[in-house]
Amino acid sequence: MDTIEYCRLHSSQISDKIKDEYFPNGDYDTKKDDFFDKLKNLHAPIIFPFESQFLLKKENYRKIVQVLPEFLASIFQLGFDKVTTFVEYNDQIEKKDLLVTNKNLRHASEVILDSHLLLRDLILSGYNDQYLKNVIFKNLKSLNFRKTHYDIIGCFQVIHSSFNLLLDLPGNTSTREIDFKVPMNDLKRIWLYKLVGDLSIPQQMLMQQKNLDPVDLQIIRAKIMSGFANPHIFPKAPKEEEDRITDKQIGTGKNIDERVPEYGEVNGQNSDTEKQITLIPKNAEKRSSKNQIIVNGKDPITVQNAPFDFLYWIVWCDQNNRSQLNASEEISSDYKAQILKGCSEKIVKSRFTATWINKDNVQKKWDAQSQINKRLGIDLVGSGGETFSISDEYDIELRPYPTK
Repeated sequence: MDTIEYCRLHSSQISDKIKDEYFPNGDYDTKKDDFFDKLKNLHAPIIFPFESQFLLKKENYRKIVQVLPEFLASIFQLGFDKVTTFVEYNDQIEKKDLLVTNKNLRHASEVILDSHLLLRDLILSGYNDQYLKNVIFKNLKSLNFRKTHYDIIGCFQVIHSSFNLLLDLPGNTSTREIDFKVPMNDLKRIWLYKLVGDLSIPQQMLMQQKNLDPVDLQIIRAKIMSGFANPHIFPKAPKEEEDRITDKQIGTGKNIDERVPEYGEVNGQNSDTEKQITLIPKNAEKRSSKNQIIVNGKDPITVQNAPFDFLYWIVWCDQNNRSQLNASEEISSDYKAQILKGCSEKIVKSRFTATWINKDNVQKKWDAQSQINKRLGIDLVGSGGETFSISDEYDIELRPYPTK
């Protein structure tokens, strides 16, 4: 079986949950097959924002199906024609605040490609060109990511973060205003780095140094300056890289695989079950709550309805790209209807009824946050201002509420 057909076949193993998330109209198979049909006629490898020659190795593709199914779903959803033309756009766009989504990846790609070319010039100037610094800063600041992504947006996010690091290497350019999110799921992060290739190296170096105690910013800067940010090593922008494609195998530049742990070897643990949480809503029995939360495959933890529903709500909003729970706002009746779709009237009336749902009971939301984190023994639910969010360190599976 040739590689294309092998990858097409293994794409069927992507979970129904991911298919439903990216293909609510149920056209996953149609778009997946269309992508592979066109892929057969690919004349040159995709090199931005991911590297197709790395992806389309059978052993790599199998693991990406397991680890980053959302990445594959996202490129099937976007379509072959769009994915292969990110480096061809050349519009003059106004660089203002842009929340990066699938709909505006064209603009995001232009901002990042422009920044790539300017960073190369800045490095050649010895980081002395203040005008270039200002333009790159404006470029990077214009892109905003609502959360950490693990699909194709995650590839752009990794490159954006790497460029943020590169801009501030001398330590005299404040980049605190730039949106900077590092993927905290160890296994997914590793495979995003592999897919992105060379441009993930600055972020890899940062994460390696962060595993040490204490973190020394001078050491991080020195390593990235000597190992990546110099005119002899810094990679050309994709538009300039046609010669590179034929000279070396994409995805293996600078021995990236030697620096990144292999699948299943993160932190010496079994990464298939590492940092996984499952939420299982259940009906109460004899007025006793039976909801279960399973952390890393350990024995289930029983949680009362109020904090359990609080956690479930936040995770559901995060996974469905809905606005996050705000302490001073009422919960959306539309969201509740979607979460409890198909449930009996009895279930609908018994769930999401605790006092934390009301905007006038702000403290009850903080109480629910505290109860969940204390019950699980981890800082799973965080808050910024009055908005609650979920730690990126965990993959969370939501089981449906009982229908009766």
